[in-house]
Amino acid sequence: MLTLYDFPTEFTGDIERVYKATLRYFGQRDIFEVEACNVSKGRIKKINRDTRGIDKATDVLSYPNLANVSFPIKKSGYKSDINPETGLIVLGEIVVCYDKIAEQAREFGHGERRECCYLFLHGLLHLFGFDHENDADKAKMRNAEEEILKGIAERRGL
Repeated sequence: MLTLYDFPTEFTGDIERVYKATLRYFGQRDIFEVEACNVSKGRIKKINRDTRGIDKATDVLSYPNLANVSFPIKKSGYKSDINPETGLIVLGEIVVCYDKIAEQAREFGHGERRECCYLFLHGLLHLFGFDHENDADKAKMRNAEEEILKGIAERRGL
């Protein structure tokens, strides 16, 4: 279950499509709780400072709940991570900066809708255990991003 806070309504359908496309990419059923919020540059800077000790604004932050993720993810492997109220695995939280969406869309020469979807996807992949600490992991993550977005772009014009 994906819950979005403060995203422009014209972006929410695309973000939901990115979520579903990511699940399909991994052959994964939707058994998760994911929360994503869209905040200002000042707010993400404060969150980054308070949670990571980095006193600067960034484009996206991810707060994964699961460790040692391998697909397919099954509830039986994460019993202590299931929300008893929903019966879903708490995957984590994503924070996207709306000021950075606009800046980076201009910088990279594409629309804000595409940049928002990319940042959400990047954060979602972090929740699924991806990282970019070394070149091999960065390449693996980038390949997943490109494949997932390519499928959506072909159908939806991102």
